[in-house]
Amino acid sequence: MTANRTTLKRAVAVGVALLVVASLGAGTVASLTQDEGNAQVRVAHMSPDAPAVNVQVDGETAVEDLEYSDVTEYLDLSAGDHDVTIVTAENETAVFEGQVSVEANEKYTVMAAGEVSENATEEFQVTVLSDATEAPTGNQSSVRLVHASPDAGPVDVTFQQSGDAVADNATFGNATDYTTVEDGVYTFEVRPAAEDNNGTVVATFNESLLEGNAYTGFVAGYASPEDAPANESLSLFLEIDVNGTEQAAETTEMVEETTTVEMDGEEEETTTEA
Repeated sequence: MTANRTTLKRAVAVGVALLVVASLGAGTVASLTQDEGNAQVRVAHMSPDAPAVNVQVDGETAVEDLEYSDVTEYLDLSAGDHDVTIVTAENETAVFEGQVSVEANEKYTVMAAGEVSENATEEFQVTVLSDATEAPTGNQSSVRLVHASPDAGPVDVTFQQSGDAVADNATFGNATDYTTVEDGVYTFEVRPAAEDNNGTVVATFNESLLEGNAYTGFVAGYASPEDAPANESLSLFLEIDVNGTEQAAETTEMVEETTTVEMDGEEEETTTEA
């Protein structure tokens, strides 16, 4: 789900945090405290009929060869307005040109969705989503869903285990609020939107939600792939927005480093007095 093929380059002058991001595994994030003044931004390719694309930020290539269902790791981007251009990787035909605004110490997903084919049910578009910045506490997990299926229409998504809705009458291009649940394995049931969330189930997806993590699930692909310009069935692509375990480990490491520096200072001072 997360692109291992994607080559990430610097979109702006980046500090230590980007080096940390590049060294982590798929879908993980770095601590926001490492680079004050920057936002963290990732890119999600959820257009099922679009080819691989490159993403340019302020005239420089930030992401290369991003394919359908790929989601990059988080990149540091200076706060403010940025010109974003999305071009096809093969011949650099522009499919989107626009401006994206980000704030310092916030996290965002820039999602490309819709269709590039003629007679598109949903036109190709870029949506900027605000992501979670803090991990759930205790044995809790949190998850939100983003509707990125061009032909599914409004949908409800419920947990099979409880019947609770994680998405109620969700429409294309929009994200739900985060829902907090206990960690565990959940079956997501996708249905056409109905007043009581009791429509016929058209797809089910089993996913593990781990404690301390916040997730975004992209509901993408086609509900009727046989009639679509690309044979991409309805799928759920789950990505980690906040990895609580790693975030806690990074905080502990920072505290330990600070303590070590203070202790070293005391030891040097004692030696000098002696």
